[in-house]
Amino acid sequence: MKKVEFISRIDGVDGEFIDEAYVSDEGGDLETDIKNALNEFNEEEDRRYGKKARQRFFVRLIGGTGTLVHQWHKVNLSGIKDTAGIHDVWSCSQCKLTRHIHFLDGVPSGGNCFPERTCAICNRVFKSIENFKKHKESKSHLVAEKRGE
Repeated sequence: MKKVEFISRIDGVDGEFIDEAYVSDEGGDLETDIKNALNEFNEEEDRRYGKKARQRFFVRLIGGTGTLVHQWHKVNLSGIKDTAGIHDVWSCSQCKLTRHIHFLDGVPSGGNCFPERTCAICNRVFKSIENFKKHKESKSHLVAEKRGE
């Protein structure tokens, strides 16, 4: 038997993440086994709760490749003072998104990371890859890119 930890998401794309464990008796593909177990779980949820069922979907193995949660790190060494007060600049190491957080608020929390559709120049996350591609071809993005923002 092999115990493996994985992350699942409740109710699709906008749902919350859950750390879970799965014990596998078989020597097959772990991801396939986990997805099959989640499908069985979802069928039982549907049977019990109908429209109120909370479906779970496989995201990734813990320690595996691919990340979907921001990995924030502090950019500045000390607080930056401006007219709004003192703040720190935080950046996600995966998608390069930045956040300005007031000095006492601490580390940015939560948030889904989508490096494939995040524009680090404009600091925006797009709903789809197609929208991101259109944005990269737009005048405003090209001007910002030339300025080096």
